[in-house]
Amino acid sequence: MIVVRILGWNSHRAWTNGSGHERTDLVWRLGRLSNLDRREIKRLARRILDQEHDEIQLDKAQDRFAAESLRSFLESLGAAAVVEDV
Repeated sequence: MIVVRILGWNSHRAWTNGSGHERTDLVWRLGRLSNLDRREIKRLARRILDQEHDEIQLDKAQDRFAAESLRSFLESLGAAAVVEDV
C-alpha cells in the first residue's frame, strides 16, 4: 500500500488557499485513490484542508505516479508531504 504523509504545513509556500475548486479536486483525487465511501472522502478532504490530518492511505493507487500527483497537489496548498510504500 502507498501512503502520503504530510510532514507539516507552510502557508508561505502555498500558491492557493484551498477555498475554491481545490476542495472538489481533492475529493475527486481521493475518490480515485482510496476505498473510502463518498461521505468519508469529503470528511477526509475537509480535515486535510483544515490541516488536521497527516496520513493518507491510498488503497487503490497502482503505482507511485498517482501518489506523487496527489503529493504535488498537496504541496500547492502548502503541505510538505512525502510518498512512502508500507
